[in-house]
Amino acid sequence: MTLAMVLCTFSNAQTGLLSPYSATGLGVEMPYLNARSAGMGGVIMGMAGSGTANPFNPASYRLGVDTMSVAFHVGLNMGFTELKQNIDGSVIQNHGTTGGLSNLEFYFPIFKWWKMGVYLLPMTEVAYISSGFRATDTTNIGRTQLLHTGTGGLNRLGWGNALGWGPVSVGFNISYIFGRVEELDRLIFLTDSLAMYSSETHDARGTAYNGLGFDAGIQYVQPLSRNSHITIGASYSMSALMDGKRSRLVTVEGIAGGSSYADTVYAPDPTHGKLKYPGVLRAGISYEQLDKFFIGADFSYSWWNELSSELETFAQTSNTYKVSIGAEVLSDLRSTFWARRLSYRIGANWQTYNYNYAGKQVTGFGVSAGIGIPIRRSRSSIYIFGEYSRMGSLKSGQIENNIGRIGVSFSSVETWFVKRKYD
Repeated sequence: MTLAMVLCTFSNAQTGLLSPYSATGLGVEMPYLNARSAGMGGVIMGMAGSGTANPFNPASYRLGVDTMSVAFHVGLNMGFTELKQNIDGSVIQNHGTTGGLSNLEFYFPIFKWWKMGVYLLPMTEVAYISSGFRATDTTNIGRTQLLHTGTGGLNRLGWGNALGWGPVSVGFNISYIFGRVEELDRLIFLTDSLAMYSSETHDARGTAYNGLGFDAGIQYVQPLSRNSHITIGASYSMSALMDGKRSRLVTVEGIAGGSSYADTVYAPDPTHGKLKYPGVLRAGISYEQLDKFFIGADFSYSWWNELSSELETFAQTSNTYKVSIGAEVLSDLRSTFWARRLSYRIGANWQTYNYNYAGKQVTGFGVSAGIGIPIRRSRSSIYIFGEYSRMGSLKSGQIENNIGRIGVSFSSVETWFVKRKYD
C-alpha cells in the first residue's frame, strides 16, 4: 500500500508549507501576500493611488508614490496546513506549519511622470514528503520503505519603471529569477530480524535555476466625480528562459556488524540545460470612492503547458486561471472614533492549478479578511490579514490540502525630497 501523504515527523523540519502538489513541476505558485491585497482575496490589478504600487502591475508605480515621497512595504506571514486523504475508506490527516518573509518592496520618484520600484518576492515553493511501504518482494530482501522529499523553490528580485501622463500609466519590470530545488529518494531496508544490519540508499538531486523575466503593464484611471473613479489595469509576464544546473549523488549507508559505513555509488558530473517558465496574463477593474470604499475584481491566466526543461521530464501540466473579488471600507483619518480610523477588507478567489490528480485537474478556492491600522502622525500603516484556502477535494478522490495563513505588512510613506525651513 502506498501512502502519498506528508509524514508528521518531518512537519516542523520543513522550511515550506507542506503540500504534496508541490512535487509537480517547480512547486506551488506563491500568492502575493502583501497584507492589503491578501485581505481582499488577492485583488490588485485595478488598485491606483498612494500606497497601491505592486510588482504585478508595474504601471501602478506611477500613482503608487507621490513626487516628494518614497514608499516601503515589508510583510511576514505564518501558514498552517492540513492534509487529508482517503485510504481504503479511512481519512488520514497530517499537519504542518511554516513562516517567513512575504514581500519586500521599495518605490521612489524620479520625476512626477516617472517612478521606479525594486522588490524581492517568492515565486514558487517546493515542500513535500511522501512514503510507501513494501512488506515483501520477489528478491526476498524483506520489508522496505521508499521516502520521497522535496524542498526549495524560486524567487525573483526585480527593478521596474512606470511612466505616464493624465489618466494613463505604463510600466515594465526586469526581474532576476533564481532558486534551487532539492529532491531526495531514500530506500530504507527495514531488517526486523537482523538487528545488527541495516542500510539505506540515498538518491539526492539538486537543480539550481537562474534567468531573467520581463513584465509589462498598463493602467487607466477614469474619474467619475470629484471623489470617485474607475481603474482598469492589465499586465503580461512573458515566459522566461532560464539556465539550469543539475547535480546528482547516490550513496549507500548503514550499519554492518555493529559498525557504520557510507559509500558513494554514483556521482556524475553536473548537467546544464534550459528551462522555460510559463507566461501569465492579468487584468482587473475597480471602483473607488475616496475615503469611503473600494471594490475590485481580478482575472489571471497562466500558460503552464509551456513549462519544459532539458534537464528533466515534468508531469503533464495544464493551463490555469484565477478569479478574485474583494472590497475595502476605507479609513476616515479625520474621525475621532478609533474604529472609523481603521480600514476593513474582505475577499474571495477561485482557481485551477497546473496539475492533475485522480484523473481531474486540481481546483481550489480561498476566502480572506483583513484590517488596516494607521499609525498616528505619519503616513504609515500596519495591515493584518487572515486567509483560508483549499486545494483538491476528497470527493474527487484527491488529496485535500487545507491552508490557513495569517500575515502582517508594514507600509510606510516618507517625505524625503523636501528641504526643511527653520525660523
